[in-house]
Amino acid sequence: MKHSYKNIYHYLLSLIVTFLLFATIQAHPLQQENRSPDRARETGPGLLCTARIIYLNIRSEYINSEALERELLKRPEFRRWGMAITRNKENAELIIEVTRKKFSTRFTISVIDPDTNLIIASDSDTSIGGTIEPKLASKFIKQVKAACRED
Repeated sequence: MKHSYKNIYHYLLSLIVTFLLFATIQAHPLQQENRSPDRARETGPGLLCTARIIYLNIRSEYINSEALERELLKRPEFRRWGMAITRNKENAELIIEVTRKKFSTRFTISVIDPDTNLIIASDSDTSIGGTIEPKLASKFIKQVKAACRED
C-alpha cells in the first residue's frame, strides 16, 4: 500500500510540474507582439522599408544627437517615407545606434530591430574632413534605399 501512495505522489507532482511549465510558456511566448498590430511585422532588411518610428541610441560623447536628428529630418527621403524620430525607445520600430571606435575618428551606424535585437544594417564613416552627423544620415538613407531597392 505504501508503494502505491508513492507512485500517486510522483504522478501528481509530475502533473503539477507539467502544468506550471505549460503555463509559463503560454505567459511568455517566444515571439514578441507586433508593435503595429494593423500591419504585418517585417523582419530583417525588409523592416527598413516598413518601419516609420526611429529611436537614436548614441553611444559616443563625440556625436551630437540633436545634430543627427536634424540631419535625418531634413532629408527629403526621410519625410517621403513618413519616418519620425522618437525619444521613447519602447515606441521605436527601428533603433539607430551610433558608436565610435576608441582613439579613432571612425563612427559606426547600426540599424537594429528592437524586437529581436538583430542588427539588420551597418556601415561606418570617419569624421575627417567635416562633421560626422551628415555623413551618418546619408549612410542611413543609403541603407534604406538599398533594402527597398530605390535609386
